[in-house]
Amino acid sequence: MEKPPSNAAAASSSRSARRDLTNGAGSLPWPFPRTVFPLAVMLLAVLPRLAEAQFTGGGDISLPLGLAFDGAHIWVTNNSGEPDQTGSVTELNASDGSKVGTFPVVKPSALVFDGAHLWISNDAHNFSGVTELDASNGSIVDIATAGGDIDNPRGLAFDGAHIWVANHGFDRNSVTELNASDGSKVGTFTGGGDIKNPVALAFDGAHVWVANVTGGLPGSDSVTALNASDGSKVGTFSAGGDIQQPDALVFDGRHIWVGNLTGNSVTELNASDGSKVGTFTAGGDIYLPTALAFDGKHIWVANGGGLPGKGNSVTELDVRNGKKLATFTTGISNPTALVFDGMRIWVANAGNSSVTVLPGICVPSPSALCLKGNRFRVTAQFNAGSSGSGEAQAVPITADTGYFWFFSAANIEVVVKVLDGCLFNDSYWVFAGGLTDVEVMLAVTDTQTGRTKTYTNPFGTKFSPIQDTRALAVCP
Repeated sequence: MEKPPSNAAAASSSRSARRDLTNGAGSLPWPFPRTVFPLAVMLLAVLPRLAEAQFTGGGDISLPLGLAFDGAHIWVTNNSGEPDQTGSVTELNASDGSKVGTFPVVKPSALVFDGAHLWISNDAHNFSGVTELDASNGSIVDIATAGGDIDNPRGLAFDGAHIWVANHGFDRNSVTELNASDGSKVGTFTGGGDIKNPVALAFDGAHVWVANVTGGLPGSDSVTALNASDGSKVGTFSAGGDIQQPDALVFDGRHIWVGNLTGNSVTELNASDGSKVGTFTAGGDIYLPTALAFDGKHIWVANGGGLPGKGNSVTELDVRNGKKLATFTTGISNPTALVFDGMRIWVANAGNSSVTVLPGICVPSPSALCLKGNRFRVTAQFNAGSSGSGEAQAVPITADTGYFWFFSAANIEVVVKVLDGCLFNDSYWVFAGGLTDVEVMLAVTDTQTGRTKTYTNPFGTKFSPIQDTRALAVCP
């Protein structure tokens, strides 16, 4: 371990903070994000509008290559600068994109959050390591080198107790596992020789997936799955040759998604056995995919800079079938990283040294209406006591209006519409009527801002009409 002497006191304090967080166990209960994201959603639901906004950190953001979310802030790695030992990490408030601070870190690229600290890969010409940063104040806790095993580190992953590092150096071809509690090396693994120039990692709850780039003939690239328990190889998979220069990985709860840089596609694999589910191009919109993110329902793909009319965009796919839902281009220039903050997708733009926040969109489902151009998501829950309870089923009528049924499709229970009242009082209006006396909770969410208005009808009470002309002040 390399420990900057000036940060010894901060390191000691930070270690104590980690022990408090982990109840003395030295590792976080898995999966930690489940404890972070619900809190983030509750916080962001009442925050000001933040849609398709762009931030530069007061000019501090420069050649951003990595992003991470800590529950309240977005962290950005800034890889530019000369000489080679320079670089920094900028912290932004997720609520409004304002800069919290910028902290010096040697040539940072990827980063990952472990619940208390950020781990940042340092890929300088004459120095390779992983810097551990205290998320509470940006101070350096440690710099791990794993006894020299860490070499040109690229991708990082956190498994709840350990940090995994992809060593891209040509003489390494390995992945190193560190204890998140103290940065010590657990082991370095080669996947039986299958790991080649690894660039990206993902954790699926039991395994660490590694993206291998051989630089050889088409069809020679692959992904390798390692047991997180001991680093042993589970298998290596090429998806029948569809995996081509894999540059990004993400796990959706059941499947591993692979961004194929030279294949201009993403491949979906079963995490259970590595078999291919499908390979998707989004009708040609996917181009040089450099990063992936999962928001619970969608896969987001960063399309790198390229030919005129190609790339410099982010594509949203339906996780169920790989179908393209939308492609965003505003403010996006050579995107290199993506992160989901519990409500929105953040994009690192290497082309213009900024980060962009994308608005959400509503995707219709059997239990969700998408109104006003798929901007507003409307759902309903019902409770009829001994007669049953659950999600109401949604049926659209027009672009503004739909209804819900509870027990039978022939029995309409609640009708709702959302109108644009921005010209009158700078608000969107919600009107609803019910043909029921059971308990109903109706939720209207603006997917661009994350704001939700909830209406409740008590059990045994006739549904009172809703005529809310100040429902959501989120214009335009």
